Formats: sequence, structure tokens, C-alpha cells
Amino acid sequence: MGKEHEKNPHFTRHPFFLLLIGASITSILIPAVIHCVTQRNMADLARRTKAVEVLKQANLINQRLNLIQTAIENFEHDVLPYSFSLSPDCPDEFKSEQKELRKQIESLYADFNTSAWFVFRDLSAEASILHVLPADRVREFNKLIDEYNINLAATTANLRAPWFEFVRARRWQGDWPQVDMKANRAESDKLRDARTLIAHQMARLFN
Repeated sequence: MGKEHEKNPHFTRHPFFLLLIGASITSILIPAVIHCVTQRNMADLARRTKAVEVLKQANLINQRLNLIQTAIENFEHDVLPYSFSLSPDCPDEFKSEQKELRKQIESLYADFNTSAWFVFRDLSAEASILHVLPADRVREFNKLIDEYNINLAATTANLRAPWFEFVRARRWQGDWPQVDMKANRAESDKLRDARTLIAHQMARLFN
């Protein structure tokens, strides 16, 4: 009986059966492992892409605000000679410069205002819906967005001071714009540096 058993081993010990089992396990495990690795790589890529987008949008906002600041500074430089001139044409020339400044600033501010206040809210919604960030990081992201927008409000308020002073109607005699543009630029730069720091904190959430 024992010899018969040795001559006819159980089919589970047959090399072909073992080969079949090995092939079946491999066909299941390898695709599963590849799928997990691919999903992880795609998730990492999505996070890195969003981090880059945060920094890119923050840089674009800084550029647009700087264009507004520079336009106001250029206006001051252009009209400064009028304050020393006795020419009767100065009031008209000044008003012409004002008109051009108004058009330029309104165009630049429209470009800024189109997306600056909303772009990071959109990124936060995408990160939440697509599960790019876990819920706790989405909440942290939203808090940083609140800080960022508070900074934007302070920055636009700082720019409005010289903007309103330069474009308001004036009597001309003894009514020259009283604006310290060096102090205004220093405040804008301070706010820009703080805003950039917040943007980097937002980007790090995607690491």
C-alpha cells in the first residue's frame, strides 16, 4: 500500500500543478503590485503638480501687484516736474497724465482681480475632491488661504492710498499730491515677503 502511494503521489505535489499555482499567484500579485505602485506614483505626481501650481500662481499675483505699484511710481516720476513749473499748461498736462494712469491702473487691477482672490480656493476644492490632500491638510490649506487673502486686502489698501491721491480732482495751486512712495513701496515689499512665505507653507502641504 505504501509503495503504491509512492508510485502515485498526490496531484498537488505534481510539478505541473505547482507550476500552475505559481503562475496563477504571479498573474494576480504582480498586476496588483504594479497597480499599487502606479497609483502611488500618480498620487505623488499630482501632489507635486499642485505644489508647483501654488507657487506659480503666487508668483503671478506678485507680478501683477508689482505692475500696479510700478505704474503708480512711474506716474509720480512723470508728473513731478509739473510741481516746479509755472507754465499755465501744467494743469491740463497733469490731468492728461491722470487720465492715462486711471486707464492703466484699471486694466492692471482687472487682471489681478480676475483670479487672485479665488485661485487658491479652486486648488483647495480640487485637492479635496480628488483626494490629493487628506481632510486635515485641506483644513490647514484653507486657513493659510484666509491668511493669504487678508494679506492681499492689506496690499490693495496700501496701493489705494497713492492711487486715490494721484487721480482725485485738484485745484492745482498748492494742491500737489502728498504721497511718500518710498514708504509705500517698503510696505508693499514687506507684505509681498509675508505673502510669499504663506504661499510656500501652502505648497509644503502637498509634500
